[in-house]
Amino acid sequence: MTKNKPRNKTLDFLRGLAILIMILTHTTAYFLSIKSVYRLWDIIHFVVPIFVFCSSYIYYHQPAADLSGFFPFFKKRVIRLLVPYYVFLLFYFLLVFFFEPKKINLDIIIRNLTLTGGVDINWLVVLFIYFVILTPFVYAVKKKLPVLFAVFSMASLASGFIFLNHYPPFDYRLIMWLPWSTIIIFSYYLADWEKNGCSPSKSIIPAGLFFICFWFLIKQTGHSMIFQNNKYPPNLYYLSYGIFWTSLLYFFHKKFLYQLGLVNKIFGFFSRHSYSLFFIHYIVIYFIFHTPVYRRLDWIGFTIVVLFLSVILQLILSVLTALYSSFRLGKKLFPQTQI
Repeated sequence: MTKNKPRNKTLDFLRGLAILIMILTHTTAYFLSIKSVYRLWDIIHFVVPIFVFCSSYIYYHQPAADLSGFFPFFKKRVIRLLVPYYVFLLFYFLLVFFFEPKKINLDIIIRNLTLTGGVDINWLVVLFIYFVILTPFVYAVKKKLPVLFAVFSMASLASGFIFLNHYPPFDYRLIMWLPWSTIIIFSYYLADWEKNGCSPSKSIIPAGLFFICFWFLIKQTGHSMIFQNNKYPPNLYYLSYGIFWTSLLYFFHKKFLYQLGLVNKIFGFFSRHSYSLFFIHYIVIYFIFHTPVYRRLDWIGFTIVVLFLSVILQLILSVLTALYSSFRLGKKLFPQTQI
């Protein structure tokens, strides 16, 4: 019986921190009339680049990616992405039917089911489905077709530059995979540097300088400097900001937190359950917002309540999942027989 591969503590820290900050992003969004909260909400818009980095870095940090197993990999990943999303939709629609029944119609249901619109968080599910294809693609072309890799990298950067001042004349979901691929390419190089014994800290200063350059550039053009307004699809101002924070936090954990067991356990919990917490916290926010409790809370209280209830629901879900797994295992070990 093979042992489970040990988890990457730094990636767990990044992913766990990212889901906590994402919860904070969504709770503070209800209190943007407060200037200090608005500034905090804007500053913490670097979590999606961290999620993208963690997802692709795991793939690239393997000793050698097995491209022959792409279709089983694709099937497994897509199922793991879609099943929790559709379970989330079931509970979400039940709440909407209870609180806002007039908002439910056939068009909304179809858009949510097909991931072409509806609830605003499903764009992230679409993005990660793109990455199921793009992550192995980047690896394959880098190894076998370096010229194509260079062309793809230039196209990704060029799209991020174009989107500094221009938006696509069609649904951004159709093209967002191209600028987001900049993070995938960054993940490939960071994983490669570590394999070759180089310090990941070498990316912090270049990423910071790139962000400063694009900050000045976007300021001169008069374009909005709010990160939310530079995210759909992402441009190089937003992407360089995300890469900088990813590099900085990656180095910070490696240098100062790697040996702290309690820190790694806490963030490890949030990392392991980040995808389910992504949906759970949205359900909790929607529910609380439509109850009298919301009107009695400030932004700190709202965040604490959402986080507390989300963790409780996640623990309940984990227990139910463990019980179901034990039941399935028991049936396999002791199959029913007819006499």
